[in-house]
Formats: sequence, structure tokens, C-alpha cells
Amino acid sequence: MNPRAIVEAALFSAGKALTPEELARTTRLEPDVIREHLRALSKEYTKRESAIEVAQIGTKWTMQIRSDYSERARAFAPPEIDRDLLKTAALIAYHQPLLQSDLFDMIGSKVYEHTKGLEARSRMTRPKRVRCPRPNRAPRSRPRPPRLPSPRETNRAVRGSDARKSGPQKGRGESCVITRG
Repeated sequence: MNPRAIVEAALFSAGKALTPEELARTTRLEPDVIREHLRALSKEYTKRESAIEVAQIGTKWTMQIRSDYSERARAFAPPEIDRDLLKTAALIAYHQPLLQSDLFDMIGSKVYEHTKGLEARSRMTRPKRVRCPRPNRAPRSRPRPPRLPSPRETNRAVRGSDARKSGPQKGRGESCVITRG
């Protein structure tokens, strides 16, 4: 097999910029040999006046469409992200930080599918849930109906005869209200 063709095929199929060392690991060629072939491929594509170029970007090399042709070729390239997902990502970017419930108000029930899709593509992250300690309070259950005073207690309160016993009953603690700040 032709080593230059191997380097060309590897660079084409990668779809991203690679270092000669990364190419060496996959092609089993020496990095110096790969550098020579990359330079030769770059000159070859330039000489042919091809719409594709082999370009060096820093220490990495890539195979890409020349900037002169990129606008016309873009119409044929499949989009990376679905159009609806892209709209959701734009809303999140514009309004961030954003609660999922607020996003639900904007776009509806598809928010759950879209946020999962964006997370899967690593386009969005959620903050880790932090559990806040709950204050000491009774377990959640049905609320108790208010305790009505017995007729005897009502009579005592009206007459004012035993005012000191009209306070909280023994065994019943004072209620407290917990509010969110």
C-alpha cells in the first residue's frame, strides 16, 4: 500500500484536525514520514487547484474545503443539530441560567426531550443537585384539621373563670411556620 494514500485516507476519515503523532498511532507509520506526506499532500492539492486542501493549523493537520468554496458547499452538508434542538439551545443560551420549568413555559413538553438531547451531545450541562438539609418538622402527611375547643373550654373562656388554663393544652406543642426565603 502507498503510505501517502494511507495518510490521506486517515486524514479524510478523521473529520477533524490531527497531530502527526495521532496519525502515527492509527496508521503505524513514523511521525516524521507522516509529516513529509502531509506536506506533499498539501502541495499536491494546491497544485491541482482543488476545492479541498490539506492545511496545517498549529501543530495539527486537517483536510477541509477551501474557504473560497465553503459557502457553496455548506448547503449540502447535513446539520449537526436538529433545527428544533438548535432553537432550544438558543433559548437556553440567551436566558441562562434557566430553570427547566421556565423553559417548559416557553416551549412546552418537548423541553424534556430537547434537554436530554443537548446533554447527550455535550452542548449543555446541568448543575449537580445539592440537597439542602430539611428543618426538623413533622413528616409529610395529611394536614390535621384545626382543633376546636370543647363546649366546656368555650364556657370557661367566655366567663373568664379559669383564664390560665385556656392556653395551649398539655402535650400539644406550639406550631411554627416554615417559610422559604
